Amino acid sequence: MNDRVSGPTWAEREELARLLPAPAERDLPPGRHLHHKETLMQLIDQDGDRTTARPGPRPRPRLLRPA
Repeated sequence: MNDRVSGPTWAEREELARLLPAPAERDLPPGRHLHHKETLMQLIDQDGDRTTARPGPRPRPRLLRPA
């Protein structure tokens, strides 16, 4: 087997980290997380209402027969 682990070496990783920009700040402002959570919960509730209120099976169309 190969002793070398596939992928970049530690030195290559350090060089790539130095060349790449710093990761962007991804934290939401206060209250925004709650807004998104409430919106998602409303969508889940609406979807649940839609799936439970399904009508019964539709009647089959009549087969037309030649006279």
